[in-house]
Order: sequence, then C-alpha cells, then structure tokens
Amino acid sequence: MTKSSSRITHYEVLNINSDATLQEIKKAYKQKLLNIHPDKSSTQILPISITTNDLTSVSINQIQQAYKILSNESTREQYDEELLETFKKLGYHNHGDGLDEFSLDDFTFDETTCNYNMNCPRCKTLNGFQFNEDSLDEFANTNINTNTNTNGGSSAFQVLAQCNSCSLWLKVNFAIASEDENEDENEDEE
Repeated sequence: MTKSSSRITHYEVLNINSDATLQEIKKAYKQKLLNIHPDKSSTQILPISITTNDLTSVSINQIQQAYKILSNESTREQYDEELLETFKKLGYHNHGDGLDEFSLDDFTFDETTCNYNMNCPRCKTLNGFQFNEDSLDEFANTNINTNTNTNGGSSAFQVLAQCNSCSLWLKVNFAIASEDENEDENEDEE
C-alpha cells in the first residue's frame, strides 16, 4: 500500500473526501466505473490538462484498488495511517491550517545556552527549531484551543516557529503555571 508522494491518493482516484462513508465510497466507485466505461460514458473523455477537478485519466485498476482498500475498515485504517505518515514527512498535517502542533515538552532544554531545541521532523536538521524564554514571552499568543493541560491556574499559550533550514512551521503549545501552583509544588517537596 506504500505510495510515492507524486501519485494520487485513493481518495483522489474516487474523488471523495477522506471522511467519506462506506455508502459514499460505493457510490463514487460505481460512478467512476460508469464514467470510464466506453459503452456507458455519455461524455467524451477529455485530456487531463483540459479537465478541471475530475481525474479522468485514472485506470480501472486504480479505481478497483482504491475501492478495495477504502471499502474495508481495517485496510482503510492502515492506508490512512500510512498516508498521514507520508504527509508528515512532507511537512503537511491535517489540522486544517497545515501546521503540526507540538508541546514545549517535546523540546529539549539546553541549560548552557538556555534554549529549547528540537530536530526538524521534515528535513531532520539538528536543532532545526530553537528558541529561548525571551522569544516565548515576546511571541506567544494566548490560545484556549490547545491540547496543553490547563488545570488549575495555568495559562495556555502558543507560539509559531519555523525551522532554521526548511520552510516547515510548527505550533508550539505550552502552559505557564500560576504562582499559587508553584507554591503548592514547593510545599509538597518540603
């Protein structure tokens, strides 16, 4: 089921959304087969460069393979995971805005330079993402829709960061503990 990044996905072959139901998959499969069948097609097949969103250059084998994978729940789940990993390697992620989200906990803290560091997940550059606490203070935005744990008096923040070597941008979520929480932690240690 491995596919290269230059090939179209099974969803594109059937011209359906990735959250399509089994009924929608079946309907799209039948429609695609009818569209390419020489005796059933009511329109002339145009070259791919002239058509708009319809991928008329797909073969019967591609349509059948797409249906076979997407109509079976377990093979579809496996295909979706592989597709997601492929997109992640290319720097894309399905958050709607195209940005992967990471927690500041995913970064390592270098005590000698006082920097937070992380290797780039796309280009693999060592410490491709690097910033310090001053950068966090200056560029952080309050973001109530993060996955960061905000129990108690913590405040949730988010900063956008770009890799030093490639064009990948990430959302980095973090929380700042309130002074009350810090005092509670100090009392627990005593």
